[in-house]
Amino acid sequence: MGLDLEYFEKRVRSLESALHRLQADLEDAHRIAGGIVSEYKTWRQNETPTRELMYRRLDELKQIGRPRCVFAKTLIFEYGVSRTKAYQMVRDYLHPSTAHIATP
Repeated sequence: MGLDLEYFEKRVRSLESALHRLQADLEDAHRIAGGIVSEYKTWRQNETPTRELMYRRLDELKQIGRPRCVFAKTLIFEYGVSRTKAYQMVRDYLHPSTAHIATP
């Protein structure tokens, strides 16, 4: 019951090779993800969503039956709006008759 050393070394080399390929794939995936994040940040800096676009998004959420608690969170996450501004916009959206009072 001897250990076949040649077979064992071959398996170790095969596993090492597989590990190196996996590391290369992970590095590529990390690089690609970093590029996507970088492009998104650049896009976010250059694109300033209009109030009308955000109101349309709120209308979409309302049409599909999303609860009101999702409205401000959506503006914060999707458009990078501050929390205060998001809640103000949601209030203006839900109660448009008081919107002219709040805006200077």
